[in-house]
Amino acid sequence: MLKALGMACLFLGCFFWGFNKSLLLKGRITALTELQKLLNLICGEIRCGHTPLPEAFLLSGRKVRAPFGRFASELGESLLKEEKKPFVDLWEEKLSLLGRTGLLSEDLDLIRELGGRIQSVDVGIQLEVLKFYEEMAGGRAKKAGEEYTVKARMYRYLGVLFGLFVVILLF
Repeated sequence: MLKALGMACLFLGCFFWGFNKSLLLKGRITALTELQKLLNLICGEIRCGHTPLPEAFLLSGRKVRAPFGRFASELGESLLKEEKKPFVDLWEEKLSLLGRTGLLSEDLDLIRELGGRIQSVDVGIQLEVLKFYEEMAGGRAKKAGEEYTVKARMYRYLGVLFGLFVVILLF
């Protein structure tokens, strides 16, 4: 009885490992899509509303789900309050709010790079930079979606097969 319970726990552990890996892939797609949406909203606020960058972050952050909404809102508030601190320092400080979003380190490097380039005074350059990074986020989301269709099923099957292997090995 105890042996059967142990085998069931091992099988379920392996199964849920595979399921969790596939959910992490899905989380990256969601995060990149939210980033793309945020950049699109900021671009729209600047272009159509003639809104300054700090207010554009603040307004756009309210329309996007966390953690990107929180990141943009808090960055906008900090930019409005702390005019003495450099933009890049505030950007880096608020980047920690993105924590566990499912993004890869290369995705976070892309966001970090955006912070260094968006600080231009010229509105036209800001819009071009935002559009460029929005397209990059969209491309990465599309690529992640293609990877998801292939790898998610593989991770789930791998979890089940490894669970069965361990159970048979211990039986």
